[in-house]
Amino acid sequence: MAANNLSYTKERASKYLYSVPIAKNPLVLVTKDGSDIKSLDDIAGKVTQDDTGTSTAKFVDDWNKKHSDSPSKIDYSGEDVTKRLLDLDSGEFDYLIFDKISVETIIKQKKLDLTVIDLKTDDNPNNYIIFSSDSKKLKLKFDKAVKNFMIRVS
Repeated sequence: MAANNLSYTKERASKYLYSVPIAKNPLVLVTKDGSDIKSLDDIAGKVTQDDTGTSTAKFVDDWNKKHSDSPSKIDYSGEDVTKRLLDLDSGEFDYLIFDKISVETIIKQKKLDLTVIDLKTDDNPNNYIIFSSDSKKLKLKFDKAVKNFMIRVS
């Protein structure tokens, strides 16, 4: 079983079992207050930071493939999202794409001068727990527990 803000990918689904969704957490575009970046259309030629192999880096790579005439540059930092948001706030790069819940929480806690812009994408905004392909019974028990919990809190 693995849990770490995991989104759905076809490649991962071919290897693992996905739980029912445990959270809706869409990607957002984060910029410094007053930035000229107002939407994805504005990231051409701009710089972001990310980690290799993440869904957010893939998101920017996919955007770059569609906009190869003026791609966005990814600096692979290896830093956690809090450090990246602090670096964005200090002007070390132009924007960040990450999940909404995390960035809004960190911006509030650290009192950062950053703007969060909702993205209109077809990407699945849900997060999941994944299980090894031989853990079907555990996955079914987990799904049942999540569904029961959701009924109680709604």
